[in-house]
Amino acid sequence: MAYIQSHPPTRYIAVGFSIAAIFGATSVYAANECQVEYSYHTGGLFDRKDFKKTIDLNSGETKTTDQGAMNYVYNKKAHKIKIHLSGAAINDLTMSNDQRDPIFPLNYATDTHTLKTIKCLNQTSNGQFFDSAADLIGLLKATNASINDIAKELKNTLNLSAQQVAQFLKDAGYPIEQVTGALKNALGVAATEAASILKTVFGATVDTIAPLLKTAGYAVNQVAAALKQTFNATAEKTATLLKTVFAASDRIVAVALKEAGYTTQQAASALLKVFNVSADAVEQVLIAAGFPVAEINAALAEFRTKLATAKNVNDLLSPTNLVAPPQACFGAIGNQCGLAPFDGMPPSALCSNGTCTINAGSWDHDECCFAHPRGMACRLAHADAVAGHDGNCQDSWNKAHERLARGLSWPRSGINFNTKNNTGKVEFDDYCAKKGSFVDKDDDKYCCNAKGTGKGSVSMPKAGDAKINLFNVRVCN
Repeated sequence: MAYIQSHPPTRYIAVGFSIAAIFGATSVYAANECQVEYSYHTGGLFDRKDFKKTIDLNSGETKTTDQGAMNYVYNKKAHKIKIHLSGAAINDLTMSNDQRDPIFPLNYATDTHTLKTIKCLNQTSNGQFFDSAADLIGLLKATNASINDIAKELKNTLNLSAQQVAQFLKDAGYPIEQVTGALKNALGVAATEAASILKTVFGATVDTIAPLLKTAGYAVNQVAAALKQTFNATAEKTATLLKTVFAASDRIVAVALKEAGYTTQQAASALLKVFNVSADAVEQVLIAAGFPVAEINAALAEFRTKLATAKNVNDLLSPTNLVAPPQACFGAIGNQCGLAPFDGMPPSALCSNGTCTINAGSWDHDECCFAHPRGMACRLAHADAVAGHDGNCQDSWNKAHERLARGLSWPRSGINFNTKNNTGKVEFDDYCAKKGSFVDKDDDKYCCNAKGTGKGSVSMPKAGDAKINLFNVRVCN
């Protein structure tokens, strides 16, 4: 059927699937905003019979007709429609009010064109018509609408779920940070649901989600619950992230762990490891957070027993005149060349065959331990668990693990495992991050181009970079 338009048709290029195909009955329908009349015929030149039908549609609704031998389609209301044909010169047409296609019901005795579907287009709150969610986002972006306004319009106009809104915003090019803010501020999504959505849509990890949620305005206890429920994070992991991201104290973390549903045993162990405070201090913090006293005493009993039997060992492991010996592989991850100071350090991160892995935390920790030999994790494996430490080097130790977990470490080959460092300062040229290495935004001074200045040249990750979606990542130039 050679369709003739009373006005030139607007040709829409569909982006993705149609809303009706994706969401079906979840679209918001009002009350027969569209009314369409169409005519078809049977027979040939000498026995032709013409028929006419009228159908009503709600906004956003699509109806399938699969009607062949068409004569015309007529849009009888002000609401725009979109028809899909097969076999016509133009198969997708958008029709306005009182528009007939073709203009006159001509004799198409041999016409085999088929009317496949009729769709009553969606309409924005300001009266604009659109076919898909992608079209709606494009219309709103053209008016400089904020991502919050766009998120609300997607939800209210199309009755989309928060996850569907997030997916469309991602497809439209909005970054994860802005989508996180929209989930909270425009849609009122809880932190746990937001974390689940970001994990599904963007592939967010346990390490990236906490700073995203904090930036969006979620509270520390909400983030703790999201870490546990969405990522099954241990109490120690959650406590570490809350301390790092929120600079939360042991008391704030204890309350957050309780509200998130961690057990007293889990919370006690996490506080002892992450904050390196005494058992008595942990006891008071847990009591203040509302954990049952009997459970607190049981959780700390084993630790107190070990501590009581280690008093003499403490004198042996931490004498007042302890001096750090010269160290090999100084600045790299691990205890010298290939020894992990504590359980849980992945073997792949340790020095081997002349190659070492370094990050900003391992660099800082080795220098800190040289200055403070009794600092955290500065001696043989498990020495801290038995004898405690003097409180130094804790931040650099946590930083080393945090950077390692985020993948912000770099390899250096050609390391001489027999060379010992006795200066307490990492040899910059041997261990600095070469061009193309990924570092945290605050770690540019470790880039090789920073030598002598303390300020490195870095750039943002580019499309295709493995860590482009990680939070606060830079690339050494």
